[in-house]
Amino acid sequence: MKKAIFITIILVFNGLWLLAQPIITPWGNIKGFVVDGEKMNFETSVRSVKTDWSGCISSERCNWQGNQTYSFSGKTTNMSHFLQALPLNYAEQFTEIGQNSVKVELSIDATAEIDQAGTYFCFEIPGSEFVDGTLAIYSGKSKSGSVNLKSSTPNGKAEYIRKKGNKIIVKTAKREYEVIAGNNTEIFVKQNFIDRPGYLNDPLPAKAFVASDPNQSIADYQVYFTLIQGKAKNGDKKKVSYTLNVKGTPDKEDVQMTIDAGKPGRPFDGVGSNYRVKDLGRDSMVVNYCLNNIRVAWSRIEFNWSEWQSGENENPLLKARAGKLSKAFYEQIEMARILAKRGLPIIVTVWAPPAWAIDTTRHNRQGLEHDSKLSLNSKKIDKMCQSIADYISYLKSDYGIEIPLFSFNEVDYGVMVYHTPEEHAFYTKELGKYFASRGLITKMMLGDTGAGTIRSNKMVIPAVEDPSIHPYIGAVAFHTWHGCTEADCKAWALSAQKLNVPLLVTEGGPNSALHRYPQYFLDNAFQLSEIDLYLRVCKYAQPISILEWQLTPDYSVLTGKGLYGDNGPLRPTQRFWNLKQLGSTPEGSFAIPIEVDKPNITATAFADILNGLYTIHIVNNSATREVTLTGIPEPVKSFNIYVTDATRGMEKVNTVKVTGGKVRFTIDAQAYTSLMTN
Repeated sequence: MKKAIFITIILVFNGLWLLAQPIITPWGNIKGFVVDGEKMNFETSVRSVKTDWSGCISSERCNWQGNQTYSFSGKTTNMSHFLQALPLNYAEQFTEIGQNSVKVELSIDATAEIDQAGTYFCFEIPGSEFVDGTLAIYSGKSKSGSVNLKSSTPNGKAEYIRKKGNKIIVKTAKREYEVIAGNNTEIFVKQNFIDRPGYLNDPLPAKAFVASDPNQSIADYQVYFTLIQGKAKNGDKKKVSYTLNVKGTPDKEDVQMTIDAGKPGRPFDGVGSNYRVKDLGRDSMVVNYCLNNIRVAWSRIEFNWSEWQSGENENPLLKARAGKLSKAFYEQIEMARILAKRGLPIIVTVWAPPAWAIDTTRHNRQGLEHDSKLSLNSKKIDKMCQSIADYISYLKSDYGIEIPLFSFNEVDYGVMVYHTPEEHAFYTKELGKYFASRGLITKMMLGDTGAGTIRSNKMVIPAVEDPSIHPYIGAVAFHTWHGCTEADCKAWALSAQKLNVPLLVTEGGPNSALHRYPQYFLDNAFQLSEIDLYLRVCKYAQPISILEWQLTPDYSVLTGKGLYGDNGPLRPTQRFWNLKQLGSTPEGSFAIPIEVDKPNITATAFADILNGLYTIHIVNNSATREVTLTGIPEPVKSFNIYVTDATRGMEKVNTVKVTGGKVRFTIDAQAYTSLMTN
């Protein structure tokens, strides 16, 4: 009995602690603090600012250079890396020292001269939340100066304030943030928009300061703590510490949600997955577990074109049928057989083209881009069409697998094939026309871009506007690694609607760089952010499926058996339960509108009108609150409520009755909640 009580106390304590913790990233930025269940927004970073203050190089996730370290244990997190393209190493240790406090120990090391305005520890706060707030700088207990934060810096001034000190306190009616440095330094406050803001999910280390942002009326405020003033010299080193204390009043007001079942949108088949396997024997443990326990609706595999026909004039069918390809090549086909036997539609995608198909006269990479960006040689289009169609036909004739869709991976970024929008239309038409001439059902999947942005959506516009290409297009697709704002999603939805074909998210996930620091997959904030992203995409883009990258050991949603360094039994993570819960949306469901009257809550809704089944999915990034849902059709009498969070996996927590077309229920803080018709 004592043991049971002890376990309960531990779980309760852990649950409370999870509702008060910093959100620490592997690249060294703190992206907010959860206080009483609600996220308090700010971001720290290390910045080297250009001499003319036109921009900076910042600690950021999309720095693909070199190797970085990242680990966490208990309440301590460690990381190290260097600023992109600069000889400036930095290392940070984060220690949670209280429910609302975190200590940052930062060291920097310049290994060569850097021409810069300075190196800084930057504390950035949202302009939309802190406008009309106050900011004070202290030296010890003495106030050095204070300012009122406005919608823009005062006319003729480049900054709000510049003083020597070791502490700042910034306040609004509902927020109070304190940053205490270990020693006095020059502190100043600026206000700048940047060209690639965080809400685009596209944060590059090289940032330009710009005059405006079409999606933000008020720029964020930046508080700079000086580390190196002016040019850095070879051998410059600093060790400093900062303590962040966060106070805030969470919004606990009741939430009103309304669905409109009379306006069904596009169908949602459920979740899917990528299966780019390299060793099926090793991968099958994870693959089978997920296939057996998550309702998977769509799949995508790799066609290793460079191995299939490495020589321009060889016959790939003879080589393949003679068993002369690699073990991995045949295992990818075996994976396709497993998927086909389960009745899953399979998308075939090319990453690596053979050397003979590449236009070697074109060099598309610019600056610090790390993607291959290989252009195809359009003069060899006939041979390319035959080569690809031969593979698709081979899958059908030798294995009984028909392929509905074909694509090139991430043609906007060039991973590895790069297209201009006009080239994309050309290859879509030529390949699609050739597939049809061979009697294949395979159609082209338009897009399959690395970003779900309006900018990447321009890749598909020429094909959308050319009716002669439409017969060969079977779907439109994008990846969620970048973008996915409301405007982005609606642009992609519109392209699919114009063609009257499904929209697919062919690679799902918030961060394509996670293979560099895989432990972050187990971070609670990351796991919630992933399903939050998927619900937002479902609401605004209405894809037929979101294909996780991947339900294999690569980016695994399971842990144990050596995954993430855990040698325990194979078992689900929070990400697994998130996908299972979203994938439990009944087949035959359509997206329906849902409105939410409070911020920090993401919701999407589906209806299988024929069978009277309704599903509401909600991610709550705020405190625990009461919700009243209205607009529920008359036949619905009750809902079962399921919750996934840091301690629960799709756990049924309640059954609530519907009265007069409405229902009242609770959404827990930092949790994913689903209502499913009982």
